[in-house]
Amino acid sequence: MNSLKTDWLNHCAAYSSDEALSTSLIDELITLYQEPHRRYHNLDHISHMLSDLHTLTDGNIPAELFFAAWYHDSIYDTLRHDNEQASADLASAKLQLLHLPESVIPQVVEAILHTADHFRIDAEEDDLIKIFLDTDIKILGADPETYRKYVSDIREEYLIFPDELFYAGRKLFIEKTLSAQHIFRTEKYRLQYETQARINLSNELNLYK
Repeated sequence: MNSLKTDWLNHCAAYSSDEALSTSLIDELITLYQEPHRRYHNLDHISHMLSDLHTLTDGNIPAELFFAAWYHDSIYDTLRHDNEQASADLASAKLQLLHLPESVIPQVVEAILHTADHFRIDAEEDDLIKIFLDTDIKILGADPETYRKYVSDIREEYLIFPDELFYAGRKLFIEKTLSAQHIFRTEKYRLQYETQARINLSNELNLYK
């Protein structure tokens, strides 16, 4: 956690000299991602995304991707249907305090809102959005054991729902994902994870038949 916090403070320092403000923002985010109901959508997920983004951008993560990664699951309530909008609203309100360049916050908001439907393709979608979205769902192409742990963690996050409702929701998600021409947007992730993702999803879908 300390490395995540240090990384955040270093990024914020490029725009604001108010370290107390930057610290309060990251402390708020850490508290949100440590909410007790989170099993997958937690700090580990953020850490993995940032690590992948670091690799994909040759160690120079653009501000819009860095802050979008941190805020995209900041609001995560399994009883509400507007988590992405709420997360985007929180990001917009908080990031204004850092005096980011005028163009950055709208890009952060766009990236977060796009996670509401990973398979909505925009004609003007840029490469940064593609990278961001691929890192968010990289878990789908994980090795089978890691994928099973992910599914188990998601189930725990939705324990308030009975099996019948949860499995129906997962089935719809899987069928929609498998029906997409491509699960991943970037060529790099398609080559590395597309085949395994389709195997993982198909195996899970067979459990619900």
